Amino acid sequence: MKKLILLLLIVSIFCFSLTLYTYPQNVVAKYIGVNKQLNGIACEFIKKLNEILKQYDIEIKFKDNVPKNLSQILSSLKSNEIQIFIGLAKSEDRSKNLKFTNYPLWSTQLGILSKSSNLEFTDKKFGIIKSTKTAEEVKKMIPQIVQKTYEDIEAAVNALLSDKVDYVIYNKGILSYYANLYNLRFLPLGTERYRQYIAFSKKVDDKIISIVDNALKEIFTSSVYKEIFERFPAFSPGNEVYFAIIQWPPYEYKENGVWKGIDYEIAKLAFQKLGFNLIIKEYPWTRCLELVKSKAFDGTMTLIITDERKEYMYYTSVPISYGVDVFFSLKNLPRQKIFLGYVNGYAYNEKVFKSGYKLMPVSSDYKGMELLSKQRIDVFVTNFCVGMFYAKKLGIDVEYSEPIAYFKYYLSFSRSFFGKYLSESISKIFKQFRKDGTYERIYEKYNLTFREDMLDE
Repeated sequence: MKKLILLLLIVSIFCFSLTLYTYPQNVVAKYIGVNKQLNGIACEFIKKLNEILKQYDIEIKFKDNVPKNLSQILSSLKSNEIQIFIGLAKSEDRSKNLKFTNYPLWSTQLGILSKSSNLEFTDKKFGIIKSTKTAEEVKKMIPQIVQKTYEDIEAAVNALLSDKVDYVIYNKGILSYYANLYNLRFLPLGTERYRQYIAFSKKVDDKIISIVDNALKEIFTSSVYKEIFERFPAFSPGNEVYFAIIQWPPYEYKENGVWKGIDYEIAKLAFQKLGFNLIIKEYPWTRCLELVKSKAFDGTMTLIITDERKEYMYYTSVPISYGVDVFFSLKNLPRQKIFLGYVNGYAYNEKVFKSGYKLMPVSSDYKGMELLSKQRIDVFVTNFCVGMFYAKKLGIDVEYSEPIAYFKYYLSFSRSFFGKYLSESISKIFKQFRKDGTYERIYEKYNLTFREDMLDE
């Protein structure tokens, strides 16, 4: 709200009203409704934005009501024939010629449209839409496929219906509409979750873009956005951040079906400060890493930085938490130097693999401690707090070694425009939390003490 007040003062200095012209896109659900009227999801956002922007004497207005294909719209933005467009994915090339909001409108993933229920991709022709992020992604995903390029989705679907192509690949929010309309087979793909933003001509002042960006945030911090997405359920709200995580108590875990934990609460609160909702899905650890790497999920939490992970992840510059790894064994039992359990996919100190034990990979920390309790392994290596939590849960008496290694844990994000924005923004929130006592208050809820590493920035 403070930002909006400041920006209002800035605009009042200009003392003029401003019209940002745009064109509708010839895409159903996004701009065009079943009645061929302009009442798609982007049109709904324009209405809601204009309600907020009215106080700044700014209006988003169609230059004309004739829908254009994306190539025409991009050309018009570059030439400043129009100044704004609602619903464009970011890319390196587009960012050279256009400006964007930081806050996304919605997210979606790719899907496939087919006439047949038997999906066979060998020697098949795929319909792709010209100048779209989809076209770029498909070339990376399946470089060997035969592509037929079309100016717009309507032309591609007509080619499918007339058997000129075997499949159409596009975002699932649009394809689901055509699947219902023509009784076609629709298959969602677990691909990169890409987001669409508000794009601007390079000539639009950054102060105006900030006003629009904050107006968009205001929509998502009210209940207004829920009404929009109830009408367009194939699109995911832009304020949702998707994390793939494991249960790793006391950092993050489920109790009676509800997520909790020190890192989970800190992360959730930080996202709320930015106006985002954290959506959690549980997977095995190796799968979590794969999902972030493929950009199907936005990030994961409580992990250390490695050179390999830096190739496909952004990290917060400030750790979210700390920990030490130790060797656990059953108390009052002779320790046999035979089997050592460790979790597959974790980044351990090299001492673990040079300890002289026969190594036994397991799927989770709970599984490792369970095997220890049944004497299926002699030693299990894990974070001290995690091991003690599961020892208590399993009702076993354990002993542990001196610390093997001390770790800083971070939030990580996929290497996307959105991931970079989140990593930088969340880092600032973490610094604020360390100063205002948020960390201490959350740790106290779990009977733990927060100790900040003095070497952290």
